[in-house]
Amino acid sequence: MLNDWDCIEFPQDNQGIKQWSKIIGQSGTYQSYGNSVAVDRYGTLYATGFTSGGFDGESKFGSFDAFLIQYK
Repeated sequence: MLNDWDCIEFPQDNQGIKQWSKIIGQSGTYQSYGNSVAVDRYGTLYATGFTSGGFDGESKFGSFDAFLIQYK
C-alpha cells in the first residue's frame, strides 16, 4: 500500500520501457522520500533519500535512515 511518503524505483531500458519496480524502504505507515539524483561522467546514476522503514529485512538504526542507490 502506498501513501504520500513512498519512494519507488523503476529502472527503464534504453527505449524508456520500465523493466521492474520496487518500493524503497517499507510501504504503509513508514515514510520514504528522495532527496537528490546525480549522474557521474561514466553514466552511473546515484539516488539519495531517507526512510523511516527498513530495507529488505535489515534493521533500521534511527527514526530516519539515509539511503544511497547506485544504478550502472
